[in-house]
Amino acid sequence: MINMVDIYKRLDENITPLNYNLIFKPDFKTFTFLGDEQISINLSDKTDKIRLNSKEIEITKALLIKDNKEFKVTYKVDKLDETVTFKLPKKMIGLVKLVLNFKGKNNDQMYGFYKSSYTEKGKEKYLLSSQFEPSDARAAFPCFDEPNFKATFDISFIINQSLEAVSNMPIKSSIKRSKGMKLVTFKTTPLMSTYLVYLGVGDFESVSGKVGNLPLRVLTIPGKKAYAKLALEYTKKFMSFYFKYFNIDYPLPKMDLIAVPDFSAGAMENWGAITFRDTAIFATNKSSSITKERVSITIAHELAHQWFGDLVTMKWWDDLWLNESFATFMSYKAVDATLPDIGVKYQFYENEIKDALFYDQLKNTHPISVKVESPAKINSIFDVISYEKGSSVLSMIEDYLGAETFRQGLIEYINSHIYSNTTKEDLWYSLDKAAKDRHINSDVKGMIKNWITKGGYPLVMVSKNKNLVKLEQKRFLLDNDKSTNIKWDIPIRYNLIGDKSIKYKMLKDRVDKIEDVKGKPFKLNYQQKGIYRVMYDKPSLEAICEEIKSGKLNGIDEWGIVNDLYNFVRSGNITLDYYFELIKKYLYNVSYPANNLLLDSLNVINTLAYKDKGNKKIEEIMLWYLEKQYKKYNWDFVPKNDTDDIFRLNVLYNLGLLGYKPIVKKARDLFKNIKSVSPTLTSAVYSIIALNGGETEFKQLMELYKKETVQEESLKLLISLGLFKNEKIDKEALDFSFSKYVKLQNSYVIPSIMSGNIASNTVKHFIGNPYGKKVVWEWIKDNWSKIEKVYSPNSSFRTSLFKNLELVSDPVILKDVEDFFRVNKPSEVIALQVAKSMELMRININFIKRNKL
Repeated sequence: MINMVDIYKRLDENITPLNYNLIFKPDFKTFTFLGDEQISINLSDKTDKIRLNSKEIEITKALLIKDNKEFKVTYKVDKLDETVTFKLPKKMIGLVKLVLNFKGKNNDQMYGFYKSSYTEKGKEKYLLSSQFEPSDARAAFPCFDEPNFKATFDISFIINQSLEAVSNMPIKSSIKRSKGMKLVTFKTTPLMSTYLVYLGVGDFESVSGKVGNLPLRVLTIPGKKAYAKLALEYTKKFMSFYFKYFNIDYPLPKMDLIAVPDFSAGAMENWGAITFRDTAIFATNKSSSITKERVSITIAHELAHQWFGDLVTMKWWDDLWLNESFATFMSYKAVDATLPDIGVKYQFYENEIKDALFYDQLKNTHPISVKVESPAKINSIFDVISYEKGSSVLSMIEDYLGAETFRQGLIEYINSHIYSNTTKEDLWYSLDKAAKDRHINSDVKGMIKNWITKGGYPLVMVSKNKNLVKLEQKRFLLDNDKSTNIKWDIPIRYNLIGDKSIKYKMLKDRVDKIEDVKGKPFKLNYQQKGIYRVMYDKPSLEAICEEIKSGKLNGIDEWGIVNDLYNFVRSGNITLDYYFELIKKYLYNVSYPANNLLLDSLNVINTLAYKDKGNKKIEEIMLWYLEKQYKKYNWDFVPKNDTDDIFRLNVLYNLGLLGYKPIVKKARDLFKNIKSVSPTLTSAVYSIIALNGGETEFKQLMELYKKETVQEESLKLLISLGLFKNEKIDKEALDFSFSKYVKLQNSYVIPSIMSGNIASNTVKHFIGNPYGKKVVWEWIKDNWSKIEKVYSPNSSFRTSLFKNLELVSDPVILKDVEDFFRVNKPSEVIALQVAKSMELMRININFIKRNKL
């Protein structure tokens, strides 16, 4: 296999684009498009070559204009490098204009300028949309497809008069032409990177409004705009929040949010024309709490990008976190400030910090800021580290500096780099300046450097002797390897339980101490703002647990204790029996989000230990805990807030997993008249029916799925198809993933559910088929040639497939996976995920052996 990192060559920074003038003429019969392009370019050094990015584009004409003179140019395409090099007739310097005609294809793989299908009144119809991040603008037009090459864009479409065109800017003019066509021209964009350009053509309907003087629209396919009204209201709230928080105007004259029927990611922050998959934007006031949370956070995330990523853009992809970490961090701030009932201040821990800590405790991790070069490698870092860990570290830095100092630093950062590109050092400078302006004595760069440039995070070991507490740090690894030698500057925030004051300690050395605990129970990492785990000596831990039992800790600090204990079980720092003992003695009545995490931890342990049937010891403690919770969180429970609703669903699901007869009977009764069941409960009903069903129920759920037109319910039904405890049905469900009834964007759902690896922001609790994990690998292996045809080489769906191995604990499957990848070398896109999965499989196998399960 050729290593793209070794051969990938960046574009020449002495050749820079100033403006693109683009005209697209798409053909909805052949799904091809013609393009006319003029690129105004500045040559700062003499050169006889201009090298651009181009992928799957056929150039039909090329010439160069210099000082009003035309020159013929030849060109050479490098498919492997995704470039085209134009040979000039002589060496030139200064302003030139490259004029191109080209042809392209609207693929169905959801990258570049692609086609998306939907059904209207029984007929299949199409729209065209684009997805360019990180490096697929080159699949729509030849360009300088690197984020530091910002330019302005003049975009036009020649399309049928019955269709609508959408791009980043408002329409400048629309002129009718012959044969029922029209020329739609958009206003010139500000300076922007190619990956943020948007091209859309279709039959849209919309809901519209304003925030201040800014026009807002949510565009959908025909018949779906009723599901867009809540998204419009959310957008008004979030934009108002960001105006105030950043104190910087949104620079574009309009904002469109576009629901696309086929979409590879959750959403994309194209400047002024944000795209979404339907389940990430469609919701109503009657939707489930999980749906409203997913939609609100996704919209807030993409709107935050309009400042972080669009207005100010990272110079290169090694600082992707400057985009994604900030958008993730800010999305929770916006939702919490404007929609407090959704409870995202708790969900930040469940959705972001939990996953950040889990995946960064593997040896196969990477720093938040990581060196990448090739498009494949760039695609591979759109992951937990760039999003979840990055946002978690930002939360810690905000706590360290203070919320207002942090905010002023961000304002300074944006104002200093408007329409420009940045590196991590620019952020450090702005935060440091804000701290000094407010007379705060802090070494921001010194504190933050290891958190951003090194993989992993610390474990703080605590031992107490009377009033003296010894602190010792080392890197925490899930395989309990003691060989690492990294240390961090750790801002320790601690609290004497029952005392309202918060104390601080900067742990810079490997060993240090605290001397002011006064013999009281104490908790480090108060409110869980720090990205580290804490291992207390046994007396200190049990003293904290006693305070938890007495109700003296808040839900977030309870969550921190439970999260650390569960991962110490996985790593072997404590035994499974001791964890169960702590649950039964102290932790059985923790509040949200600790209760949700505790239940998830038991479910994961059950999945790891599950063979042909469940493990009796694990199922006994699960049932013991669940029966206590079911007294309150039952079918008739009326939630006070959205987090109550989320935990209730987790309780019902897990009782269904265990085959608890009262739950199963009630679910079957409700299923008979499912259309009358509240959307807040339908997911529990579908799941319980599947977990306790057979062929008849599988067919019933599949028919419901095929007929369902509401995206929220369709996703719940698709999830349920992966939950049957029957090998024959599981294989049929996996094959159904690649059928005409499942869009490519959702093809990952059933394999993920069957393996327990569905994204946390989809269901908000651990959900998986413990029986199915043994089936998924065989299906992947048997269908490998088909998978390679269905998914494009850089598709994130390939990564999702191998994520499904993370809960495997069978040494036979591990050996088979190792043998498979000795023959089928993993590509750069999936290599890191394959390594993570195999590392976790080895850890899981040791966990089973160690605890004699």
